[in-house]
Amino acid sequence: MVLLILTIIFKLARRGIYILANPPLNLIVFLFAKILAFVSCLFIPLGVLWPGLKWYSIQGYLSWLAPGLFVTGSLLAITAMKKLGDDLIFGLPERGINHLQTDGIYKISRNPLYLGFFMIIVSSWLSVPNPFNIGAGGIAIVIHHLIILKEEKFLLAKNGSEYLAYMRKTGRYLLG
Repeated sequence: MVLLILTIIFKLARRGIYILANPPLNLIVFLFAKILAFVSCLFIPLGVLWPGLKWYSIQGYLSWLAPGLFVTGSLLAITAMKKLGDDLIFGLPERGINHLQTDGIYKISRNPLYLGFFMIIVSSWLSVPNPFNIGAGGIAIVIHHLIILKEEKFLLAKNGSEYLAYMRKTGRYLLG
């Protein structure tokens, strides 16, 4: 997943499209959230290499949820990134976005990329339950939710009634 994201970033940068924009929160908090999300996701392969990272045991049926959440979250995130194309950025754009995405995967969620990463983080919690992983992922999810709220205000200011209508018919994370 990380390699895919880096590949997309590299391809966009080669075309002169830079995905880093104005952070909607304090830059340190914004970067801290990205790092914590990455750390939580990193627990998945680390847990395979070092089973001792799992401090707790998870009920059998819950442990089976982890791969499903990981695959579903990855597919959501990949689909959302591909759909955004040149409009894929981290932060609030200084220039206008090319097109407000409201169809495809964006019909079921206004934030499928975030939803996908949240699912991967929960998968990590189920795969490698330990307080560091749960803490890192939990803080990352809370800060990213705050980022989403700021992004919504930005999109309302930029797109007005078009975005308001979209908000009314499509849920922040899932169907409205």
